[in-house]
Amino acid sequence: MARFGLLGPLLLQPDGLRVEVTAAKHRTVLALLISRRNTPLSRQRLVVEVWPEHPPRSAVENVRTYVSAVRGLLGAERGRLTSCQGSYRLEAHDEEYDVGMFLAGVRQARSAQEAGDLPLALDRYAAALALWRGDPLQDVPAGPSLRAYGAVLAESGAQAREEYFEALFRSGEVEQAVAGLRQLLADHPTRECAWHRLVSILYRSGDRVAALTSYQTARDHLAEGLGLDPGAELVALHQQILQGVPLGRPGRPPPRQLPRSPGLFIGRQAELRHARQVLRRRCEASVIVGIHGLGGVGKSTLALAVAHAVAEHYPDGQLYVDLQGSSPGARPLEPVEVLGRFLRALGAPEEQISPDVNEAAAVLRTCMATRRMLVVLDNAASVGQVVPLLPAGRGCAVLVTSRQPLDILDGVDRIHLSALAEAEAVELLGSCAGRQRVAEEPEAALEIARLCGLLPLAVRIIAIRMARRPDGQLRDIADRLAQNQYRLDELGCGDLDVRSTFDVGYQALSAQAGAEQACRLFSALGRWPLGEIGTADAAALLGVAEPVAWRALELLAGHGLIEATAAGFVAHDLVRLFAAELATRNARDGAQHVDAL
Repeated sequence: MARFGLLGPLLLQPDGLRVEVTAAKHRTVLALLISRRNTPLSRQRLVVEVWPEHPPRSAVENVRTYVSAVRGLLGAERGRLTSCQGSYRLEAHDEEYDVGMFLAGVRQARSAQEAGDLPLALDRYAAALALWRGDPLQDVPAGPSLRAYGAVLAESGAQAREEYFEALFRSGEVEQAVAGLRQLLADHPTRECAWHRLVSILYRSGDRVAALTSYQTARDHLAEGLGLDPGAELVALHQQILQGVPLGRPGRPPPRQLPRSPGLFIGRQAELRHARQVLRRRCEASVIVGIHGLGGVGKSTLALAVAHAVAEHYPDGQLYVDLQGSSPGARPLEPVEVLGRFLRALGAPEEQISPDVNEAAAVLRTCMATRRMLVVLDNAASVGQVVPLLPAGRGCAVLVTSRQPLDILDGVDRIHLSALAEAEAVELLGSCAGRQRVAEEPEAALEIARLCGLLPLAVRIIAIRMARRPDGQLRDIADRLAQNQYRLDELGCGDLDVRSTFDVGYQALSAQAGAEQACRLFSALGRWPLGEIGTADAAALLGVAEPVAWRALELLAGHGLIEATAAGFVAHDLVRLFAAELATRNARDGAQHVDAL
């Protein structure tokens, strides 16, 4: 197996024996071919690299000569270097190229760290960094492409060294981590992110004086070398040290609180791509993505899929909480309770955790100011429940799910989640209950999906019940669901229940002051023949003026019982069935009350 290397002096070992490339221009040509391995490289690009400013008239012919010489250096491996239509291509696998091996090793180290396997991460980092033999392209006369490539390699190497030293610190090897960072900074005295890590590690290891001294040294180097003051993150860290705010403890792993990734995730690809794109960009303030929609529409499933997809971009950890804003039989969590959970996860001692929500929120913001963390606030009841839990650092991001759109949160990127497409609902049904059964009765499967209102929760419940009766016919299930007065009875299985999901929203609505007209309107939706309802329709149903009807519609939307659209409002089929049940129950209870009198 051949070996090619650019992480130090140029390395060429075509047959396991190192070949010295003595001519400078040959080194340039070979280095550029290696850096563009497996990709055609034009003669003109080689000309520009070898002679960046004033190529001779014979440049093209000279390049042919240099390429021929390089092919000769490859010996028995000369077949790796091919030419076609004025371009050249060098074949080399990752395991033959030191840069490819380095990048693969760093990826493996980061994955191991993400999975909580710190010893494996340290092993992979050490192996990747051992591939470096000096500065990249150390003995290669570089033109514009190789200079840029060398700069990228140098940055990747420095970043990997920083991450390795951080991992050493978290494993308890404090002295080794500090010594490594000091050596890195001796080579790169204006590398601000490395100064941040060093100051942070010194402080977290208990040496506050050394941390403050290193901050002043960093400030001096940045001023002398670049004419700059420390950036916002380093300044914020300095303030935390001055205030004595805890940042964590040696060897304490970052919190990884995300529940497991959804095993079954169907549809929502556009929403997933959008959320991933938003959460991966760096901004001057923390990023907030809000996912809202009807109960049972799959908000939490999407949120977890997104969170796992972007978790690697938040190396300092992920915090998760179910706020129980619309959980049947559970009270919404108080913000101060959640703040205590988060601060403990971040390593704050009990004396730093205040029972006052504002003080605790301030400590959380301070602790997260210099970290890159993802916070998932699932099942929020209101904006008031969310605001105290928001970080302020630009390296953090928040993912919130709620039934109502959290419009008044500054800078929130809203994603409205609707019911599934028909094909997606049928696919979900088959994935849970058996694709063969769905394939055998496609019309009945589609009818079931439609009678479930294409609501993921309803489809999953029916699929679970189908799986328990593998000999049952889909047509029989569809016929039972078609009976409106019993459909919600069918849509319940253990802790999963469509009726209870809707009832949570209605109970919250009925407990709200001034919601009498909204409750009346919701009951009236049970006899409304259409899914869409406008302000004039609502006013006619209630016998009130349109502004009063508009307020009632807004309250229903705020509790996730109907959905606002550009044309008005929409009530889901299953919600209208629930509203009809509710109206019947209220009428019966009223009659019994009259009889009792």
